[in-house]
Amino acid sequence: MKNISHNFEFVVVGGGFAGLLAAVTSARAGVKTALIQDRPVLGGNASKEIRVTPVGADNCNFLYSRETGMIEEIYLKNLHDNPSFSYEGFDIVLNGLVKAEQNLSCFFNTIVNEVEVDSATNQIKCVKGYTSGSEIWHTFTAPFFADCTGDATVGALAGAPFRIGVEAKSEFNESMCEEEAQPFCMGGSVQFHTIDTGSPKPFIKPEWIKLDLNHQHFNSTRPVTQDFYKNNGGYWWIEIGGNTDTVHDTANIFEGAREIALATWDYLKNKSSLKEELVNYELDWVGPIAAKRESRRLEGDYILSMGDIEPPRHFDDAVAFGGWGFDHHPPKGFYDYELGSYHTYHPSPYNIPLRSLYSRHINNLFMAGRNISATHYALSSTRVMFTTAQLGEAVGMAAAICVKQKQLPRQIVQSKLIANVQNDLIKNDHHLHDWPIALPDDIASTAKVTASSVLSSPDVLDSYAIELLKEDKMLLFPAVTDRLESIDIYLDALENSVLEVELFQGPETKSTFPTDLIWSGKVPVKKDELQWVSIPAGCKIARQGWHFLVLKSNAEIALHIGKANVGTSKYSIRPVDPIRPDPSSKWHTGKAGLYAEGEFMNQALCFQVHPSQPVYNPENVINDYARPTDQPNLWASENTDFSKPEWIELSWDTLHSPKEIHLIFDSNLDFHFKQRWGGYKNNVLPSIVKHYRLWASDRQGNKTLIEEIKTNYQRLRKHPCVLKEVKSIRLEILATNGLNRAHVYAIRVFS
Repeated sequence: MKNISHNFEFVVVGGGFAGLLAAVTSARAGVKTALIQDRPVLGGNASKEIRVTPVGADNCNFLYSRETGMIEEIYLKNLHDNPSFSYEGFDIVLNGLVKAEQNLSCFFNTIVNEVEVDSATNQIKCVKGYTSGSEIWHTFTAPFFADCTGDATVGALAGAPFRIGVEAKSEFNESMCEEEAQPFCMGGSVQFHTIDTGSPKPFIKPEWIKLDLNHQHFNSTRPVTQDFYKNNGGYWWIEIGGNTDTVHDTANIFEGAREIALATWDYLKNKSSLKEELVNYELDWVGPIAAKRESRRLEGDYILSMGDIEPPRHFDDAVAFGGWGFDHHPPKGFYDYELGSYHTYHPSPYNIPLRSLYSRHINNLFMAGRNISATHYALSSTRVMFTTAQLGEAVGMAAAICVKQKQLPRQIVQSKLIANVQNDLIKNDHHLHDWPIALPDDIASTAKVTASSVLSSPDVLDSYAIELLKEDKMLLFPAVTDRLESIDIYLDALENSVLEVELFQGPETKSTFPTDLIWSGKVPVKKDELQWVSIPAGCKIARQGWHFLVLKSNAEIALHIGKANVGTSKYSIRPVDPIRPDPSSKWHTGKAGLYAEGEFMNQALCFQVHPSQPVYNPENVINDYARPTDQPNLWASENTDFSKPEWIELSWDTLHSPKEIHLIFDSNLDFHFKQRWGGYKNNVLPSIVKHYRLWASDRQGNKTLIEEIKTNYQRLRKHPCVLKEVKSIRLEILATNGLNRAHVYAIRVFS
């Protein structure tokens, strides 16, 4: 046996998305960091040994809500290096992320089982752990720690107060709670995968699997045959254990969930309506551990609850955002045959405060992941992995500020230093919902902006496909003029008919749902193909931003569909689910879009707005947002073949000495990444600028090439520089990765 002592500035325990991003963020900020992981792989539930598909705000009905920052960097890297989205390839990407950081040391297969606390200061002095297979005991000393274990192991060992189970309704006035507190949690799942071998393969259910399933065990909430080909297996609803101790009964939960997984495959292979199709299929992988959803939740200075999420509460110490719905799973899991889960959509994304990410009792302990300070129902929204990744990034940056300023987390919140945390996160393209960007050292906001050309409107003119108007359809588009005179829709009419139309404006919360009806009418349509039909709205625009045109179902009309421009999208409208009767569930963005053939494009109805809507102006690159909010917030050039470069230039009346320039390109934020078998045909999002040059000019107009990048595939690019007496900065774009125009969200110049 060996005993090794380590001194770090920040120690992160847990290597899921939350811990991984916390550790890498702090290391990049110059903090000597340790990442302790009890498994041999990174990624937690998204790792190659568990394989749960990550979700977040992006997976709900909000357009342009994909989580950016480091998780965006990871997924664009994975798409580029691993377009098949294999789990081995994803594991290589995650390992490459940590190996690139000189300030980061990783300790795999190391289980933390002891915590020493200074009772005088209520601060952790050290954590101790054992590395299996190496016979090494480690002691990790640091001024700051982060519990990203999921089970709140570090906090529990330190004596930090925590919660488990469901609160009583009276405690936080949460509408979904029972009158009395409930002791149960959400359970754990085991995934499986199968392959087509090309020749018949039997499956004989093991004798030790006593469970025998038939069609009565599956219903509309568990569409076992309908969903099989999505992943050749999988199934999130293979879940048990919420009515047990989800920490100490982990082994039993795994055994039970694995039994359901193998019994489900036995049903599919040998009994179901698919059995003839699955003759050649073989089970090739079953998860070796259960994917947990919930256990302990550490208490912070603030406990996030349902009332902070709907409607979204403003937090001065906001450091991350979420948007996944309230997703409550019944404690019996699979054995609750009436309901797989109860998921309600939110009307808007929401922010999460730093006060929910550190312990109220252990003064130097952060937490990120599914063990943050939240009620059960708030956690049902924040626990998903794209959200926990945001929490980890926020904790890593907050810890870096704490280390540099020698302040405790609570002191950071109570001082102006919280703005440093937020600004440093935003500089890394970390997103906060409806949070205007005002970086104090960014001189771009004072510049005059000019460009080679500007796309005149978001109109979608070229037809890609047609759809019969069998159900209500909705078009999202931006309106920034004082009036809307008319909207033209491109369609085919099988017979003389009438098109019934409604026009709504969007909400003040900058979400992508309709609110107030501002016009309705019926428009005669003559039998004809390939015709533009004018909808004479003729109404005043009371609130600039998103507007929504609803076309009522009419089986005699076929709508033409095109590739969406930023700020436009097609929605399907479905009946409100009586089991989940939240109104926002009826608006469905249909994010599957045109992702086939690797196009990575969403859809919109073919339309024209009169007067034209000038929403892609060059000044957008220095405005308060770096993604669509209630407008595109994007500079877009005219369509081009790039035989001549497109350019956008920032110039000042006075001379400046920039030290770093940040560029944010369009990575198609309405595209939803899925960690899935098979992946994508192409390995780069076509809207991202590929080849560009960055120039600086002095008072006399002499140009200096700052940098030329020929093979970019990332959304955020940072360019350190040493420049003196600069009059202007020009971004020259020579090619994208496929789109026929240049898109840029932001140019930031730091002096």
